[in-house]
Amino acid sequence: MNDFCSFFKLADLKIAGYDASELRSAGFSLEDLVKVGFGSSELKEAGYSAADLKAVNFTIFQLKNARFDANDLYLAGYSKAQLKSVGF
Repeated sequence: MNDFCSFFKLADLKIAGYDASELRSAGFSLEDLVKVGFGSSELKEAGYSAADLKAVNFTIFQLKNARFDANDLYLAGYSKAQLKSVGF
């Protein structure tokens, strides 16, 4: 299946109500899930780490809003100054 068809299949599954965890288990990649609009909170619930989400360009603000704690963000590579700048 080409990328175009795969994207629409995944988008259809999301619309049908499948969550990020179910789609991750079905073999879709993090990048695929991001492309169809899953947010940081949904991806955290699916078991992705702060480092995983940082690697696909979620911001420190998005990760904090997803309720990753300061230690998770520090382990993901954010500095203490960056953590302080977002209220930790």
